[in-house]
Amino acid sequence: MIIMKIDTDKTDIDEDGDNLEVEYIAGTQGWERETHIEINDLKKGEYYVYVELDWNQNTTETNFAVTCYGKSNSTFTREERALFTQQMVL
Repeated sequence: MIIMKIDTDKTDIDEDGDNLEVEYIAGTQGWERETHIEINDLKKGEYYVYVELDWNQNTTETNFAVTCYGKSNSTFTREERALFTQQMVL
């Protein structure tokens, strides 16, 4: 069994312009192949989606895909996990 957790956050610069503020928007988790989250009426801005997979010891296939569907273009630019700690996100 694989547990997938999805966390969606909106980012913004604080009033001083020197710190990144993160606002939790929504999250979900599931064991199903098509685990997903649907968020309606997001305001224009920059959002980060964090996906965590808890593999069990018997897992041999560790490939996965993250996709985004919506009215506007979405860009997957780079992996940025080195910039944030788990505590910062949670």
